[in-house]
Amino acid sequence: MDASERQVLGQGLLEEMARSLSIPVPQLLVNDKRQNHSLKDGKMRRKVYGTYKAGNMSSAIREAVLAPKTFLDTLVHEFLHHYDYEILKFPTNLRTAGFYYRLGDVMKKLIG
Repeated sequence: MDASERQVLGQGLLEEMARSLSIPVPQLLVNDKRQNHSLKDGKMRRKVYGTYKAGNMSSAIREAVLAPKTFLDTLVHEFLHHYDYEILKFPTNLRTAGFYYRLGDVMKKLIG
């Protein structure tokens, strides 16, 4: 699946999730370029698959296309930041144990 297909499908999923929660729909941008990453001693230390900033989400793909499950995980992760910002009014993107519990719960419901 290429970046444009992921753009359409990902935006559709975001629209459905946002509408079901009665919150504004975030805008997705799927970048057809390498993810930001950092190395330490020649080894991967950190890689960014997606970002969320006040109603806009961005997801990057690798030169070798990001696995569909990783794309979905990233999309839902960033959507939860959107939910936290819109509904819970968190001023920043918190990554607490509760955040990851909610993420796991949503993924179970989506995947089955």
